[in-house]
Amino acid sequence: KTMLRGADSVLAAVNENQKYYSGGQLDLFGDESGGADFELEKLEEMPYDMLLSLEKEATGLYLSGHPMEEYAAYAKAINSPTTRTILSGSIPDGTRIKLVAMVTSVRTRAIRNDGIMANIVVEDTLGSVGITAFNKTVLEAKHLLSEGTVLEISGRVQEREDRPFEIMAERFQAIPKHLLKSPPKKSVKAGLYLRVSSAQGEIMDKIKDILKDYKGDAPVYVVESSGKRFAAPESLWIHGSDTLISRLEEILGKENVKFVE
Repeated sequence: KTMLRGADSVLAAVNENQKYYSGGQLDLFGDESGGADFELEKLEEMPYDMLLSLEKEATGLYLSGHPMEEYAAYAKAINSPTTRTILSGSIPDGTRIKLVAMVTSVRTRAIRNDGIMANIVVEDTLGSVGITAFNKTVLEAKHLLSEGTVLEISGRVQEREDRPFEIMAERFQAIPKHLLKSPPKKSVKAGLYLRVSSAQGEIMDKIKDILKDYKGDAPVYVVESSGKRFAAPESLWIHGSDTLISRLEEILGKENVKFVE
């Protein structure tokens, strides 16, 4: 801030000195102490985010740091992958993720049936990745989708033959500032958890039949009493329903059925 505020004074002094010396204005003893003197006013540094914004605007780069650095602990707490990891292809196509990243560009266009499509680019400290969103997802997040906003993006990793990996967004969320100092503790994955004596047999067959009546996009995890854990195939994924939970609790008991959002 001191340098910006004093820039005009510095330039004026340099210009004055050039005039002084180009005119040969030296005293009889060769003393070159003439010309303009100045002293910069010492000011408190500007807010960090403003400093980074000005650096980016002036040079196209962040020089003092990166806006995403203060979100590192939060990203780690929710198991957010980096953009580099996504683009490497190490996350299977269709995998659900939560990504913490900063919006750098947004382009929307109308599509058939009065729909809307958004092509968004987000970045973290390691790179950038494309996001695609449609209709309700775009409209609900319209107030959030602006350049420089850091968001938590929920969606699926999508592999395309003709372009790099991207994310099909399902939800955009703002990140409250208070969570940056006290990020949420790591929690279990969202989904339906069932504790059973065995993943085989008549009881499990009944459970599968019930699950098929509530098809959705929430994964199902089965934990045997022996400690073994299994992830149910996607054909058995469900949508959260009080009726579903009640039916499962009648078979397994309330303490053995848990739905995590």
